[in-house]
Parts: sequence; C-alpha cells; structure tokens
Amino acid sequence: MTSTLDTARLGDGLREQTAGLARAVAGRAPDTPVPTCPAWPLRTLVGHVGQEHRWAAALVRERRRLAVPDPREARPGGPDEWDGWLREGAEELIRAVRETGPGTGVETFFGPRPAVFWLRRMLSETGVHHYDAALATDSPFDIAEDLAAEGIGETLGLLAAPALRAVRPEVAELRGRGERIGLRPSSARAG
Repeated sequence: MTSTLDTARLGDGLREQTAGLARAVAGRAPDTPVPTCPAWPLRTLVGHVGQEHRWAAALVRERRRLAVPDPREARPGGPDEWDGWLREGAEELIRAVRETGPGTGVETFFGPRPAVFWLRRMLSETGVHHYDAALATDSPFDIAEDLAAEGIGETLGLLAAPALRAVRPEVAELRGRGERIGLRPSSARAG
C-alpha cells in the first residue's frame, strides 16, 4: 500500500479535492440529499470530510489509536463557513504529516504505517466525497489523472489488505470470489 506520488503532491492533491468539494457545496442547502450517501444530507457529508481530516491529523500527531468520530456530531458551521472549515481541516492534516515526518510510524486500521498513509487515505476519501457532493448539487467534478490513479491504487490496495476483513467485513466482501476487475482509462491520452 505505497503511494506513487510524493508527499508534496499528496498534500497538493488533498488541497485540490478539498477545494473542489468546497466549490460543489458553496451556497447549498444543508439538508440537500446526497444520493450516493443516502443516510446523509449535505451538511453531514461536509461535516464528515472536515472531521476526518482533523481526526487523521490527531492520529498522526498523537501516534495512537483514537475513536472514529460520528459525522453527525461534526460542527462545520453554516454553509457560508464550509469552505474555510474544510480547507482548515485539510491544512491541519498536511501540517501534522509534515511536522511529524511522513515516514514516522503512526496507528492505522491496519497496524503501524508511515504517517503519509493518512494523507493518502484522506486524499482518496476526499476525492470520493467531492464526487458525492458534485453529484448531489449537479456541480462539475474534476480530478487530475495522477490523483485519480492514486485513488484507484489506494482503494485496490485497501481491498487486498488481509486485515480489511477484521476492520470492515462488509467492504472485504467486495473482493468477491475469484472474479476480476477491469479498468479502462477514458482520458484523451488513453490508447
């Protein structure tokens, strides 16, 4: 589960996807339904992302397990505060990884990993939720090719991790029973 991108690019990518999410939710009603997260209105989605960035930053700084926060308890403020709140959380995580050291061992769902694990994990998570927000608000969605490839690689790496069954058994079921996944790029450069 290693990244193809360096720490600086992962941080820049987190900033890009956080900014995209913030644009997608700007001026939107907090109770807007999110079809891809059917139990959550837009406010909970925003709360979840900003809360996860802060939680991951605390994991990196404290280097110990912390309880997973409940997204319904997040306090992102009103829609006019979402942009700043989201960006502040992303910067907090980027700063925590930089100050702790990207290679410093920290706790993860899969045991100790380098701190940069959380930067990569939150980049993927934020990219997915940026898409969720864009779909919910009929906003444009864009992700750089290197970040999209990184997200796919990160997700497939998590699915293949033997420890996933203990952490998220329902997600581990996505591995199937010998089936194969085929991916085809759709960019103009695909050949």
